[in-house]
Amino acid sequence: MVNRGIIEGASVHGLIFDYILKEHPDRVENIKIIEKSENYGIPPVVVPASMKEKCFKRFQTIFLDLHTTFEGKKILEKLHIERFEVASDTLYKSVSELKQLIDNEENKNQNIY
Repeated sequence: MVNRGIIEGASVHGLIFDYILKEHPDRVENIKIIEKSENYGIPPVVVPASMKEKCFKRFQTIFLDLHTTFEGKKILEKLHIERFEVASDTLYKSVSELKQLIDNEENKNQNIY
């Protein structure tokens, strides 16, 4: 919508912007990036906490091994993803810190009224 002049500005995840830039550069040709946030961990693949362990392990194996098969490599290449890995919690530490900061500010503001 920014590219078409419908809105003046927007926020978009860098992964999405980079994908569009590679796959459809005409869709971002009129876009000027005015600010970038610090880097955060890639959004994780999540499953319901209620998922049975056997099913969870099966899905995890599929994702972690996807890059080792011909069809899996094709899918990942299309998405511009090299491979999936089990991430450490420290990858999302900055997000947790940011959430804590926001929560603290909200609590301060609630105490004002």
